[in-house]
Amino acid sequence: MTVVPLKFRPGDTLAIRDAAGETALWGVVEPKRGGYLLKPYDGSDPRTWSDDDLDDAYGSRQLTHFPYDPRSLPKSLVEILDKTWEYWPKEVRREAERRLAYVSMADTLLSTHPTKLQAFEAAAEAVHAAHHEMWKIEDQEFAAKRAGEEAALPTETDLGHRRSRRTASHPQTAPPNHPAMVPALEQLRPRHPFADSSSASARQPEARPAICFQRHHPLHADGRGG
Repeated sequence: MTVVPLKFRPGDTLAIRDAAGETALWGVVEPKRGGYLLKPYDGSDPRTWSDDDLDDAYGSRQLTHFPYDPRSLPKSLVEILDKTWEYWPKEVRREAERRLAYVSMADTLLSTHPTKLQAFEAAAEAVHAAHHEMWKIEDQEFAAKRAGEEAALPTETDLGHRRSRRTASHPQTAPPNHPAMVPALEQLRPRHPFADSSSASARQPEARPAICFQRHHPLHADGRGG
C-alpha cells in the first residue's frame, strides 16, 4: 500500500516529539524530493525529513501540524513572523530560547503530574536547576557589554561642548524678524523720497491733528478760523 505523503506549506510549524519525550518545533522551509526541508526553531541547522519519517511520527501521534495562515493574523504580527531569526537582537533571541526551554519542559511533564499547574511548577524547577548557572553567566556578560556601550555614549556635558564648538566655528544666521536682524531690515526698508534718512524727526510718528481743540478754541468759535 502506497503511503500518501503529508501536505505541508512553507511557513507551517511542526511539533515533533522524539523517543525520549522531548518536543521540538520545526518550521517548514520547502518541499524536497521525497520529503521536506525543516528548520528547527532552536537555531540549529536545517535537515530533510522524509515522507516516511513524517508519516510515522504523525501516525504515532508524535507530530502536530500547525498550518501557517497569515490571513487570520494581524498585519503587524505577520511582519514579525516574516523576519528571520537572525534579524532579532541577541538579547531577544536569548529570552525566546529560555521561554522555549520552559514551555518544552512543561509539555514534557504534563503527563507525569495530575494538574497542569503542578507540571508548570515542576518545569520551572527543572529548567532552573539545569540552566541557571549558564544563564547567570550570560546575564553578567550581557550586563557588562551594555555598561561598556553606555559608557562609550557621549554625555550631556560632551554634547554641550560639541554644540559650543560648532556654534563658534559656524555662527548661525538669525531668522527673519529676529531681534538680531532688525537693524539690517531697517536699512533695506524703502523710504519716502522726500524723507531725510539722517533726520530723527523723519522717523518720529506723525502728530495727531487737534480737531477737538480747534473746534472749541475761543479764536475759532465760528468754526471758520482766523
